[in-house]
This record gives sequence, structure tokens and C-alpha cells, in this order.
Amino acid sequence: MNLCDPISFIVLGTAEFTLACAESIRRSGGEVRALVTLPDDLKPENSINLTSFAQKYNIELIEYSDLNDHEAVSYLKTLNVDYIFSTWPHLLSDEFISIPKKFVIGSHPTPLPIGRGRHALHWLTVLNRSETCISFFRMDSGIDTGKILFQKPFRVEERISDTNKRMMEAVYSSFPTFLSNLANGVSQSNENNRNLFSNYWRKRDFHDITLDPRMCYETAKRIVNSFLPPYSGARLYIGVDDFLVITNVNEVLEGDFLDNWQYREHGYIFQNYENYIMIRFDDAVLLLTLIQYVNRDLSGMKIRPPSYYLGK
Repeated sequence: MNLCDPISFIVLGTAEFTLACAESIRRSGGEVRALVTLPDDLKPENSINLTSFAQKYNIELIEYSDLNDHEAVSYLKTLNVDYIFSTWPHLLSDEFISIPKKFVIGSHPTPLPIGRGRHALHWLTVLNRSETCISFFRMDSGIDTGKILFQKPFRVEERISDTNKRMMEAVYSSFPTFLSNLANGVSQSNENNRNLFSNYWRKRDFHDITLDPRMCYETAKRIVNSFLPPYSGARLYIGVDDFLVITNVNEVLEGDFLDNWQYREHGYIFQNYENYIMIRFDDAVLLLTLIQYVNRDLSGMKIRPPSYYLGK
């Protein structure tokens, strides 16, 4: 689809998802006048460098640490765009939302109004959801509360990295229709999502990615899969301020050491080698893949629950 009078955008964000949205706008005939990102020291873990894309298509790339600052608002107003498309990781002020000639479009990877709030893909993974959707909505002063403009389903995979790929596919496939709808003033939904069932997910922190040997295999696996690279990885504490970073979890189904494993304490380490560790969890012996090599013998060690180490 090519628009006779291209719809103009400023695109906000730092992630691969930001790039996919900007590229989809361009492919669908829209105009991206500027990309706005954060300085490197303020970017989230899943951020990418947008410089090459901006240079390739002669798009202005701007860094702001605070988009609600007067300087940012004043300059972006001068770009005189139809819409701002936001994948920004922070809240935007009412003054900022008033910048475009039409409105700011928000994005969220859940079937809004379900799953508003922080770290949606992580929550979808740990809560064992099988399907979600990308939601585009007209931003207002609430958190993920504006009028829904378009929704496109996609599958939640076992690993967050694979779910992210499904989300990118949903973005690329949905934008031609979405931009056509914008050009023609059509919304997929005429209902304001404040009037439907909704929930807010809280911000996650290191407690949410900390494994407890009293967990069952499936829970531990989902936690690990929810924080794979580019995120920093799930943690297994083995001492005060001493933890291993876990990148994969598998159940151990054979081996002489499995005889009577049920009588070992939660957290008992059977053996470790290179970047692997075999350890008793609630319902299984697990093989944990570590991001780092362990240069000491942990065999026979009995790891306590994380509260023991974090409380000291």
C-alpha cells in the first residue's frame, strides 16, 4: 500500500520492536520524520542501536533522557507530524501527548485491556499463556487505557526470544492494514477499553527472576525462559551476593546418582562441570546451563532458599 499523501510520524523507542514499527511504517507508505531514543546509559537491556536504520533512510535520530522535558516537547512540535508512534519505556505527559496534529499511538503486546502495565512478554511467559496480540491504541493520560485502534494475534512461544520473533511478524503483517485504517479514519474497535475487564501487571525485579530449589521444574523453566538474552538471565543464589546466571533448564532422566534422589534436600547439587550444574528441585533433578563457567567443585553443596542469602 502506498499513500497518496503520506502520513507522517515520529517513532519513539529503543528496542527491536521500535525498529520493526518504523520499518513497517516506511514499507506501508508512511513517512518517518524522526526516531527518538534514549542515551545509551539509560537504555533497557533489550535495546538496539537505531543509527544504521536512521542513516540508511535519512531519518533524524534524536536522543532525549526525558521526553516530558520542555526542550523535547518544543522541538518535536516543530516537526509538525500527523502522529507519534510510541514504544517508549516511560510514561508520557499530557503536554507531550498533545504534540502531533492527530494523536499519539501507543503499543502493547497483550489483548488490551488485559495485561496492562510493565514487562508484558515476561509475564506472558511465566504465566504460561499460549496466545496474545499486539494492540495499537490512542494514548491518553492513563496506562495502556486509550481507545483501541487495531489488534493482531500472535503466539506466545516457550522462550521469550521466540515470542519476540512472533511479535515482529505480527507487526510487519499488520501495518499495511493499520495505516490504511488510519488514513480512512477507521478503528478496529469503537469501544474504550476502560469499560471492559482489565488488569495491571506490576514492574518485575530481580526477585522475579530468582530461582528457588523448592520450585517445580515447569515453574523454574518458565522463569528462565522469561529472561533469556538480550536480558541478563535468571539467577540461582548459592551464597550471599553470589549467584549463578541460568540460560537453560532441562530435566535429568537418567544417571546412577538418580537412585533415591527424592531423599535429597531441595538445592542439593549432585555435580557440576564446565557451565552445567545438576541440582535437586521440587519434582525433579535439573540440569541447569550457566552463562559462566564455574571453576570450583560444587558437588555435595546444599543450597538454601534464596531468602536465606538475600536476608543477610
